[in-house]
Amino acid sequence: MDKVIKKKNEKYQNLISAAYELFEIKDFAKVSIDDIARKAGAAKGTFYLYFKDKYDLISKIILRKAAEFFKSEGDVVDIDNTNADKFAHEFIDLLIDFLVRNKTLTLLIDKNVHVCVNAVIENREG
Repeated sequence: MDKVIKKKNEKYQNLISAAYELFEIKDFAKVSIDDIARKAGAAKGTFYLYFKDKYDLISKIILRKAAEFFKSEGDVVDIDNTNADKFAHEFIDLLIDFLVRNKTLTLLIDKNVHVCVNAVIENREG
């Protein structure tokens, strides 16, 4: 991987991780972009290279965590077209367990449900 791309990827990941860590200890409204950039060891302007605003950041955190969930749990539940109810129940149980284990993410989703819905819509359209 090219050094520049690797460095950009690292900055992006640092911003996401820093924000998530801050959201674990502070309410979303009380976390500033300056706080996130400082914790990530980046300039405030760097934040805006990757995210439009905090809501864009939250949508990307939620999508990232959801992707991690599907990647890690995807093989656990077999899609059985003959028993859709069983599949749905197993999948929902896994999802609930995931949300219980990831309280910060659950709070972000709960307090920012409109952001979650918009993130899903934007990614389906885009």
